[in-house]
Amino acid sequence: MPFPDSEVDEAMGLRVMPAREFAPASAVKPLPGLADQPRRIGAITIGQSPRADVIPEMTPFFGQDVDIVERGLLDGRSAPEIQAMKPPPGEAVLVSRLRDGTEVSISAGWAREALPAAIAELEELGCYLIVLLCTGEFPGLSSRIPLVLPQRLLFHTVSALARELHLGVIVPSPLQISGATARWRPAAARVTAVSGSPYGEGRELDAAARRLAVEGVDIVVLDCMGHAMRHRALVQGVVGRPVILARTLVARVLGELLGAAPTP
Repeated sequence: MPFPDSEVDEAMGLRVMPAREFAPASAVKPLPGLADQPRRIGAITIGQSPRADVIPEMTPFFGQDVDIVERGLLDGRSAPEIQAMKPPPGEAVLVSRLRDGTEVSISAGWAREALPAAIAELEELGCYLIVLLCTGEFPGLSSRIPLVLPQRLLFHTVSALARELHLGVIVPSPLQISGATARWRPAAARVTAVSGSPYGEGRELDAAARRLAVEGVDIVVLDCMGHAMRHRALVQGVVGRPVILARTLVARVLGELLGAAPTP
């Protein structure tokens, strides 16, 4: 029985459906209810909120009508309480920022225990998705809504690019160099990790970039959400190689999840 609206390719013995016209994307109506879903992003920092040094460089990628709700694991904590959260010798350290701009180091173990409560709070506030403003590793975290973990995005992106290359990694603290070297080793043929805090005056970051230039790295990753666009420009200017910035990579993925229109 012949197929309707089809043409027969006698040589191949196939019936080929003719091309059809489709409505432009702008004319396609969303399914009922989807357009009304909240466009609220929950953002969790390991330090204190708001992160006025991070969020403004990410929001241009989000599109229009997006509300951002920030929470910090150290919000409302006193100076003695924060001091007590420093990691003991041998434990992994996370570096973040207080509301006044001060750099702070806290125990990675404590942060892992505190994160589920912050995630649950943002879920209850009706967030569309949640992003963690930290590139540390947090195995076992879960959420009822999309939870964006920068380390996973960063690692798999770099792995796709640097498998046969010499990778340079810049972390905030010298205490993180050993862990970063081990964490990034599967992503590249060779790894050189150095420290350069995004919360200082820039001399440390400049020295880190010069060390990577001497080492002859092929590509660099700034392994901290605190590193800004100006830091990427500094490192790229010194090393002369591609530099991946965590915050803008994550922001682009968030824009994809939000359906943000391309920037003209």
